[in-house]
Amino acid sequence: MSLSQVIKKAMRVSAITIISRFLGYIRDIIVAAQIGTGLLNDVFIAAFKIVNLFRAIFAEGAFSAAFIPIFLEVSTKKDKKSAMQFAAEVQSLLIVVLLIFTIIMIVIMPFVMLITTPGFAKIPHAFDLIVHLGRIIFPYIIFISLAAFYGTIMNSAGIFSPFAATSIVLNIVMIIAALSNKYAQTPAHALTYGSLIAGVFEFLWMIYFAKKYNLLLPIYKPKVTILVKKTITKMIPSIVNFGVIQINILVSMMIASLVTDGMSYIYYADRIAQLPIALIGTAIGTVVLPSLAKAFELEQKKRIEAITYHTFGMVLFFSIPSTFVILYLSEDIIRSLFMRGYFTELSVINTAAALTALSIGVPAFSMNRLLITIFYSHKDTHTPMKISIITMCVNIVISLLLLHDMKHVGICIAAAATGWLNVICFIVILKRKRYLYVTSKILKEIVKILISSCIMICVMHHTYKITETFRIESTFLPHDINCTLISMIPLCCSMILGLLVYILTNYLFNSETYNLLLHHKKLDHIDDQYD
Repeated sequence: MSLSQVIKKAMRVSAITIISRFLGYIRDIIVAAQIGTGLLNDVFIAAFKIVNLFRAIFAEGAFSAAFIPIFLEVSTKKDKKSAMQFAAEVQSLLIVVLLIFTIIMIVIMPFVMLITTPGFAKIPHAFDLIVHLGRIIFPYIIFISLAAFYGTIMNSAGIFSPFAATSIVLNIVMIIAALSNKYAQTPAHALTYGSLIAGVFEFLWMIYFAKKYNLLLPIYKPKVTILVKKTITKMIPSIVNFGVIQINILVSMMIASLVTDGMSYIYYADRIAQLPIALIGTAIGTVVLPSLAKAFELEQKKRIEAITYHTFGMVLFFSIPSTFVILYLSEDIIRSLFMRGYFTELSVINTAAALTALSIGVPAFSMNRLLITIFYSHKDTHTPMKISIITMCVNIVISLLLLHDMKHVGICIAAAATGWLNVICFIVILKRKRYLYVTSKILKEIVKILISSCIMICVMHHTYKITETFRIESTFLPHDINCTLISMIPLCCSMILGLLVYILTNYLFNSETYNLLLHHKKLDHIDDQYD
């Protein structure tokens, strides 16, 4: 895949992610209005987070990191038929492992919840409910892992859109579930059942596209072949690495459960912070891994250098201004999106404080995904594992030190700080191993991005102050909707004008990343240069 195709496909995945996030915010707005940031929401978040902890291992995380390079190696050195045979063998083993693991987890769910959310153990009815919801939702891991497995195969073939769109399916089903909560025991029950049903639809969605692209695999009797053993061997460090990352999240959950409504505050803040991360880091990481793995397999050093440098620039081009915007408008964003129904002014203030802390780590979280991808493209899964273990320990220490005085905000500060620690460690080691081909040119790009971001914020500040004076309230709309519309006008005006100024400033600075994104001829020139 050429560099131009990498960037174009990353932008397409980002566009799909925008649609998904928009639907996700509609879902969150409905849920926030129905149950706010109270105990019921904390219980559902805890149950949903448990299944997502393991999703990062069995689905997009450790599994795909180990599988894609080997799948591409077989495809390159042998043929597509051999690669598909290998994939079918892996699929059979994956199904058996998922079924056994799910049954075990359902049986020991009380013990799991006691460890992961100790704060709920003191509230008997809440603990019983979280165990009940955890058992309902956990089979979701089977469907989403198999959906992600086919997504991994399609990604290896350069087909990224179908799996990127599965989150759209999830959000549509959960919106329907949230609106149908009157038929369930509680809104949390409705969302839990909705999540499980969404998993089934996500799996069926991927089966449809697998059949369409002639990638549907037969189911064999499970057996551990030489290639499957190799995958498992490569996967173990990845599992530890992603497991450490998930343990990090798990520890944050445990600590947050000790703070009243802390999990809800962090959840809603994280939903906003994850938008630029998903649009930038995740989208680019997903598209870049197959290209880097194949370039490494074919020993195309110049191709690796080109892809690494330009994707690095893209990540910074979007993530740095995102941090500036969130820092400046955190409270206004939360108020506009969520303040209605049971989501009160206190909820806004506490969630915005968490968002402000998390926003500092947005560039780091985005770069982490790309840097880990570079390790995995070189089939190096051990180094990220070691770094993740160190940063996990640091995160736990900082979280506990800040918990007493800063509550849930301290947990977010710890996450942002360890995110940057990860980036520093990754870059130092990648440069030392000569895996990272990024020259000092990137420093000039960073300076341009920082200056453009500062100018953007100045323009946004003045625009916000001017538009805030225009308050037009409709007598035909409910008070909550009026408040939302009034707060949205200055917010939208300042963000739109700020975006235009940021683009214009980068144009005037002759930013290389800006030119690459807007002028495809330059991309084609780079492709010719590095072919």
